[in-house]
Amino acid sequence: MKGFLRIISVVLSIALLLTCTVTVAYATGGETACVSVKTAKSTYACKDSFDVTLNVSTNYNSIAMRWFVLYSKNVFELVGDDGNFTVTEDFSAVGGNSSYNFTGNVTYPEGYSSSDYSIAVIQWVGGGENLAVYNNPSSLDCFKFTLKVKEGVSEGTQGKIFIPSNSSYYDAALADATNASTYYKATNLSCTFVDASVTVKEHIAPQLKKVDGSDTVIDETDSLVYGFTGGLFSESDFKKYIYAIGDDTEYEIVPTQFGYGTGTKINLVQEGKIVKTYTVIFFGDGNGDSVFDESDIILMGLINAYLLFPEDEDPMNIALDVQKDTVVDESDMIIAYLVNAFLGEINQTNAEYVQF
Repeated sequence: MKGFLRIISVVLSIALLLTCTVTVAYATGGETACVSVKTAKSTYACKDSFDVTLNVSTNYNSIAMRWFVLYSKNVFELVGDDGNFTVTEDFSAVGGNSSYNFTGNVTYPEGYSSSDYSIAVIQWVGGGENLAVYNNPSSLDCFKFTLKVKEGVSEGTQGKIFIPSNSSYYDAALADATNASTYYKATNLSCTFVDASVTVKEHIAPQLKKVDGSDTVIDETDSLVYGFTGGLFSESDFKKYIYAIGDDTEYEIVPTQFGYGTGTKINLVQEGKIVKTYTVIFFGDGNGDSVFDESDIILMGLINAYLLFPEDEDPMNIALDVQKDTVVDESDMIIAYLVNAFLGEINQTNAEYVQF
């Protein structure tokens, strides 16, 4: 709040100083400004945080701006005391000083009240040692702050984020951007505002799901995925078995050195961040190539001869224990020989040996 009052003081001082030095009356006319309130998406779930961006265009040399941003009090709340307020990198290059006030300790535009809306007053003042003006008809993202959808808001509720057309804004301007003595008030400044609205949607937590009709088993407890009855020989094969749900959620595949079999990682990714990792198990496949063959029998033999010591939770150990007795031994090797002799197969949903 102190910073907010300081900026107001600076504005008044600059205005007084410049007014006193004016020797010529400037009234260029036709000044316009447009402020768009933007959010990245039009739907968010309860407890979702999102940035509100003010995009500003002017066709004149503005040396001060002030925007009253109102947002539905029953739907949104500010994130932190300062709303993570930031001035964009591009707008910072313009110069001047920016400030904000999120306390609500301001006079609301006529027709709006603190019982219905919370308020953010954002402003900028040019001037200083190096004169700063803003004149950008093509518009620029200038300011950002962060809101959050309140917990418990009903699905389908719509919240508004907007600047009232009767807001009080600064109309200080320079006729010549390089000459402070050309200060004037753009008394007929025409401001237009583009509002944003957000509809509250159901929150869907990120999850990995099996494709209907497939034999896929997703073990959430041990973060394992198996039941790939047709084998896995390319990343596209996974689409036959699994898919991801959740807001901005997808999955990514990290294969093993030898292919897409046992040991392959499936990362569940939400908004670019890994939220959970699953491990692929293809029963009988110890080396990760999605095939149960002689190379896997060799691995079984090494484990049985105490020359290879995988941990119990090692994907190799889980995959080669086709007897499901927690030990890789001769009984597993017998099954492996039978499978490789085409006398049976391993059921990929439960690791049971099925005789032909």
